Amino acid sequence: MKSYQAVTPTTVRIELESSQTVILRLSESWVLNQGDSVAIAGFQDPKSNMLIGYGYINLSQHVKSITRSNGLPFLLFGSLLSVITLGIIAFIFSGSGVIPFYDLLLTLPLLIVFLFSGFFVWIGVKAKKKERAVKKVLDQVKMDVLVDAATLG
Repeated sequence: MKSYQAVTPTTVRIELESSQTVILRLSESWVLNQGDSVAIAGFQDPKSNMLIGYGYINLSQHVKSITRSNGLPFLLFGSLLSVITLGIIAFIFSGSGVIPFYDLLLTLPLLIVFLFSGFFVWIGVKAKKKERAVKKVLDQVKMDVLVDAATLG
């Protein structure tokens, strides 16, 4: 690591020896000093062509930190909303064998809610996958091996 600049207590801009700039975003405060050897895992931002780091290991100080995703609440909320919506739809159609037109009209708003619940589940799964991918890359780094940066595709 060549230099660093604090952005917030949990975000830091790092310039690597290769002159690549990395934005490291964490859930907790970062621990860095000038000249430390760090391994960073993250994703390349296609707009700025900058690496956005979501986890790092400071090999010089033996510190490891990974951003915790907020995906679980989205996943749980979306799943609960799906189950409730499907239960209401099943209740509407559980009556007589004939489905009146107004029953179909009642289900349209519920189908929209069901689509939103799927969106929440998708956001939750995506966030948890990102967290697992960063953790997997950082688990491959040995504390006695000096690595400059690890990037996920």
